[in-house]
Amino acid sequence: MFSRRERMLLVIALIAVAAAAAFQFVETSRSPSDGDGSHSAAQERALKQRVGSLEERLAAETSPASAVVPDLLRAAQASSAATGMTVRSVRPRRATKTPAGCVEHTVEIQVRGRFPDLARFIFDLEEKNPRLRVARAAINAADAESDVVNCTIMAASYSPGEVPE
Repeated sequence: MFSRRERMLLVIALIAVAAAAAFQFVETSRSPSDGDGSHSAAQERALKQRVGSLEERLAAETSPASAVVPDLLRAAQASSAATGMTVRSVRPRRATKTPAGCVEHTVEIQVRGRFPDLARFIFDLEEKNPRLRVARAAINAADAESDVVNCTIMAASYSPGEVPE
């Protein structure tokens, strides 16, 4: 009555239905059927621990607003020492509120040195400080004969909270 191909398809369909029913049975047996909530209480504790862990990571990743600018200054000094660039000036700018609700702390850093060292300086600054972003860099040749450049870098870091007065 059925061809060999049709019989094979019916067997596969029956296996799929049986597997789905078995999977559903296993899932319902995992959840509390008697209403005592023993499984859900354990799951709730695990979720609370996970949320606590995520909150701790968030607190570690975001430094308080009062520490952001000094961190930027230390980052510029460390990168200049590592690359041979000379930091000529560092000026913190007024903190501003971003559309996302974070506080943006911007620092203007003026450096002088060879162009290849400048590229390493910017790379080093961002690589060692993942919460820092180089927003803008204006580069000018110091003279026509050498590869010495002057650069003004606007570096920004972000923190939660309100704009400090």
